[in-house]
Amino acid sequence: MAKGKKQSKGIILIKKSNNLIESRYKFDIWETRFFLSVLGQIRREDEEFQVYRIWYRDVIKAFGLKSGDSYACLRTAAQSLMGKSFFVNYEENGVVREKQYHILREIDYLKPGQESKATESQEYIDVTVEQKMRPLLLQLQRNFTAYDLRNIVKLGVYPVRVYELLKQYESIGHRKLEVEEMKKMFEVVDQYKLFADFYRWVITPAVKEINAHTDLTITKVEKIKEGRRVVSLRFSFHV
Repeated sequence: MAKGKKQSKGIILIKKSNNLIESRYKFDIWETRFFLSVLGQIRREDEEFQVYRIWYRDVIKAFGLKSGDSYACLRTAAQSLMGKSFFVNYEENGVVREKQYHILREIDYLKPGQESKATESQEYIDVTVEQKMRPLLLQLQRNFTAYDLRNIVKLGVYPVRVYELLKQYESIGHRKLEVEEMKKMFEVVDQYKLFADFYRWVITPAVKEINAHTDLTITKVEKIKEGRRVVSLRFSFHV
């Protein structure tokens, strides 16, 4: 039976392994909302993934959306995630390898064209996460990052990624990230070949949104150069 835990008025904990946060993948905004909604239902004591029930009305409420955003957006996001993966780097005997994790194993949704016949009680999607994802999301004891979903509900796709990367270093207050590695993580190498474009369309909006809507405040972004080329960004921030 699907676990349909209602969202409380308190903390909605999102907990990810650091390897997952630093993995290579690209979601759109509805895929991001859908996946975070699934993670918000995982409990600390879960040893196996359950069948998670994602209610359309809960997603609308949690992310402060208008009810005009249709159930179809949620269904399309779930369907798309069925074909997507996380790509996690690891090192073995001095050689970097990449492990591919499929994200979802099964989804159960309202069939397209049935919306007019359905009631609100049928506007949900049941989700089964791939069991291979267990070490990235379940029973995490070390090398993980946790945060309240409410901190990122107003963020766009790339601001969420930047927020998570900085949240890992919350206790330190600064982090240096290589530009090319960030592009690879976000899968925008071809989209933003020039640093100026990457900074303008990814970093600048991320800083603005994080400062406006989350528990982190970014005070400085230092551009670190090799010769005339910017190779890294050093973020200074605090809670």
